[in-house]
Amino acid sequence: TVNFTFVKNPSGIHAPNLLFDLGGVIMDIDLDRTVRAFAALACRNADELRQFWDLPWFKAHETGRCDDARFRNHLRELLQADLPDADLDQAWNALLIGIPADRIALLRRLRQCHGLYLLSNTNGIHVAAIRQHLREKHNISDLTELFDGVYYSHEVGKRKPDPAVYTYVLADAGLAAHETMFFEDSPTNLAGAAQVGLQTVHIRPRQFALTDHFK
Repeated sequence: TVNFTFVKNPSGIHAPNLLFDLGGVIMDIDLDRTVRAFAALACRNADELRQFWDLPWFKAHETGRCDDARFRNHLRELLQADLPDADLDQAWNALLIGIPADRIALLRRLRQCHGLYLLSNTNGIHVAAIRQHLREKHNISDLTELFDGVYYSHEVGKRKPDPAVYTYVLADAGLAAHETMFFEDSPTNLAGAAQVGLQTVHIRPRQFALTDHFK
């Protein structure tokens, strides 16, 4: 027997649907690990590469307008080094630390009484690495085993914080914004979600984790 007790936000609004970010919420990440890995590959100073996240082709990669092969070529140009795909992918995936087992267990419990959805700014290279992690560490083939709907920015063609990506997810999944709570570590992305009427919860890695919210 499942006890249906819906999550509430501080104002008491019921949230039968839960929408999660991936990196920094479900999966632990460290962006600086990738910067350091790129610097080591190219014998460069890491500080010279930290602007990487703001480059147009990085954002184009996350919206599917720059495929994996072109992305790797952009990396070679940035690093000024003719590196093999495998080395670039390993450095690019270095930021993916992993998903703790207690979060997997939490998601499975929550799915008993909530609609569970995932929305991530990501790309094909990372998704392949995440699937490998799930198989090796949790005996799960894909995040679709844990969620009712999984939305990746490179497949949707839109990325957070664009309000259009939240509107797309709500329409595709048939959700009402005021009945959906969004868990995210980026204040900017939370602001975009709030614009379309989503309830929001700010997850702060190493300060306020997802499991803390559900204690």
